[in-house]
Amino acid sequence: MIEPINSYQPTFTGYQHPLKTLFKKGQMPSVKYGLYGGKLDIENVSLEHLKPHSKGGKTVWGNLALAERNRNTARGSNPLADFLSWEMLESYLAQFNFRIKHVFDGYKYQDQVRSTCRQLGVGHPETITEAYGEAFKPEKRLPKKILRSMRNKAKKAAKDPLQLEIQFPPEQLNLDFNA
Repeated sequence: MIEPINSYQPTFTGYQHPLKTLFKKGQMPSVKYGLYGGKLDIENVSLEHLKPHSKGGKTVWGNLALAERNRNTARGSNPLADFLSWEMLESYLAQFNFRIKHVFDGYKYQDQVRSTCRQLGVGHPETITEAYGEAFKPEKRLPKKILRSMRNKAKKAAKDPLQLEIQFPPEQLNLDFNA
């Protein structure tokens, strides 16, 4: 007997990584905006590969950012420098001035992402407008009040790094780092 062809096509639901998992579980309350400036929520968050996976980019901390799904899709595998200015990058990274003991070091993450973006030629905002017009400009940067608060916390953390450390036992987060 011939079996009928199953027309079911699995759909790709996105990459999984602790960065996205921590955000979705509410363990990163200071992170409210994606890489391109749009508001993030658990429904629209996606992992953006700074160097696209299709061009050899790995799914590792230094090559990942949280982004709104529609912006991530719009970029596709086009050069990051055409979509992201250094100012936008710094606004995004300012949200990661914290540590989660044994799980996440926001300061190390910031350094890794900056390094990757330098290698990929991220630069000035004019580049984005020239390449893609006004349509891809960020909706808005982080509000000044939030940036000021983050700067103040970062200054305090420089004096006492343990002051900002958020402590969540890894078993509470239910993360599998060996996968």
